[in-house]
Amino acid sequence: MDQETFHVVVDVKARRARLIGELDLASADLAAAQIAPLLEEPGAIELDLSELTFMDSSGIRVLIQTREHLGERGSLAVCSPQPHVAKILEIAGVKDLGIELR
Repeated sequence: MDQETFHVVVDVKARRARLIGELDLASADLAAAQIAPLLEEPGAIELDLSELTFMDSSGIRVLIQTREHLGERGSLAVCSPQPHVAKILEIAGVKDLGIELR
């Protein structure tokens, strides 16, 4: 996978990122690196998954690590996942890990 297949649009001021493409083993490190600036300050973070076409366990790991890094300093919400991505998030039990699904 190359960066043309996956990318992240980050709005640090709004504390929001839009993940676009396929989030898998090949793109997980890029996703984490792109999301990292949102973790510098405390507060709620929102990840827009409406344009995420695929997610595997590596993507789930990125979400979990993001939530863990926030700790008590903020919350993490994932918004508008496509139905097949929402199903993966449901199966993985991300709600039980403190990640809000919108």
